[in-house]
Amino acid sequence: MSVPRRSISPTLAGLVDPVDVIMLGANATLSPHATPLWDVLADVTSSVHHGAELVPAMLAAWTDASWLRGAGTITYGFGLLSETLTRVEYWSRFHGVDERIDLESLELSARGWHDVARRFLC
Repeated sequence: MSVPRRSISPTLAGLVDPVDVIMLGANATLSPHATPLWDVLADVTSSVHHGAELVPAMLAAWTDASWLRGAGTITYGFGLLSETLTRVEYWSRFHGVDERIDLESLELSARGWHDVARRFLC
């Protein structure tokens, strides 16, 4: 496969050979939200955060989900966050210089993933 040469910023020119840079361009992917898995995720979320509802959202980033969806696999990003962690605080940490999660959110997510697997697979 021939990779087209792209111009590289002068600040990066000495660090990388342009032939080693691959620019991927692909359309966004999505998974349907009217599925049994979505329903289980909604139930687990509501059981932890009473009355909460799942809302489909788009992440402006590249994940392995694009490859999995291309192969016919439904994928969602899912985790349960502590009520003390605001959305603004969470997203400011997401892949940032201070990327981290609080222990309560980690515990909630681990229990949630276990509950999803138990409910969905049993």
